[in-house]
Amino acid sequence: MSSLVVVVVVVVVVVVSVVVAVAVVAAVVVAVIVVAPVVVLVVVVVVVVVVVVVVVVVVVVVVVMSVVVAVAVVAAVVEAVVFRKENLGRKVYFELLKEN
Repeated sequence: MSSLVVVVVVVVVVVVSVVVAVAVVAAVVVAVIVVAPVVVLVVVVVVVVVVVVVVVVVVVVVVVMSVVVAVAVVAAVVEAVVFRKENLGRKVYFELLKEN
């Protein structure tokens, strides 16, 4: 289940990155064709800042998801080990009761 979540996150990241890249190219082309050079510079700077922010947010989300998955895996392993020990302890206890 956790690997499915990671795959979905990666696909979403790729799709968002492609959409942002297309939007950046379109904005630059439109700005160069239509608007004055100073406005073009402002638009390019704003678009670059937006792209950087989006990339940082995506990286943070992927890191947080990875940490969540890792914590879930560790918790599952610990729970399985503790549960197994408890069951083994109960088995030994009941075997001793049967013998007595």
